[in-house]
Amino acid sequence: MSEHPYAVNCPCGKEIPVAASMAGSDIACSCGATVTVPRLSELRQRIGLAAFESGIIDTIHRMIDTGELPCGSECVISGMRTTDVFVVRVECERKWIKEPANGSLLAVLFLLIMPIWLIWLAVEKTLANEPRQELGRDTHVDVPLRVHGDFHAQLRKTKGQRELKKLLGTVPIYAKLLDEYPHAKIATG
Repeated sequence: MSEHPYAVNCPCGKEIPVAASMAGSDIACSCGATVTVPRLSELRQRIGLAAFESGIIDTIHRMIDTGELPCGSECVISGMRTTDVFVVRVECERKWIKEPANGSLLAVLFLLIMPIWLIWLAVEKTLANEPRQELGRDTHVDVPLRVHGDFHAQLRKTKGQRELKKLLGTVPIYAKLLDEYPHAKIATG
């Protein structure tokens, strides 16, 4: 994206390029007039983006909402013209649990150098202070693909992640999604 992806119009008719950082400020036109730059949300809407789009998943949701996806009119598998759609779930991130340490290695080390009752106290204190943590978040997006109806059953049976990612990669916005989430898992139903 360019350094100044947005623009505002001066009453003189000149289009003035502006950056996101200029939102809400006043700028001077070469004609001498002062022009107020709208809020960033309005600048974004003027160029066809959602008011508040924070990432690739938001972009995909907006494109689905505005009818830009699924793109094209050919099946991504066969190249045949079709209006059929197959929805694929892309699991971008998964929440994971960090359990407290079990203390077994710690216990063995202490066993070698301390009396039993000191070992028990140390292990108990260590385990009591380490809480269970939930890290990350569950993030997924359902993406529509142009797939001729004759290939839906075949696609449902496809379990190979490489093959599924290759199909998704034929759509530029989905390729960006996979670039941002290279460890994403794809489910077909």
